[in-house]
Amino acid sequence: MFSASEATAQMVLAAYVGGSALGLLLFGHLADHFDRKTLMVAALAAFAATSLAGAFAPDVAVLIGLRFLQGIAASAAPVFAPGVIRQLFSEKTAVRAVGFSEASSRWFRRLCPSPAWHFLRISAGNRRSSFWALPERSSSS
Repeated sequence: MFSASEATAQMVLAAYVGGSALGLLLFGHLADHFDRKTLMVAALAAFAATSLAGAFAPDVAVLIGLRFLQGIAASAAPVFAPGVIRQLFSEKTAVRAVGFSEASSRWFRRLCPSPAWHFLRISAGNRRSSFWALPERSSSS
């Protein structure tokens, strides 16, 4: 583990949130100029790569930078999901699909803390183990 202050450790989370905010704006702009499928695949690859790199981060400063980049990559899905739904469904069924997507997302967020808590308990608080689980989860979605 890193020998960092509590404030520095909190920057790991703040960097992810800041990256996510920037990524929403960035992917919205990039979608106007590039193929959405290419951007989505690149973002998923970047998310997996930053997760893997985070498992081997030598210090907290590198981890903060990686979490910022991971936040940017993670924000691609909310930007592109409505467009993908519009391409896959007719106008009438797209409304239902968006509703289902939002409802399932909310249920997923409610149910995930329990498995995540058990995972952290089993891994005995090893911070590196959470980075191994993230690419696995993103590739199975």
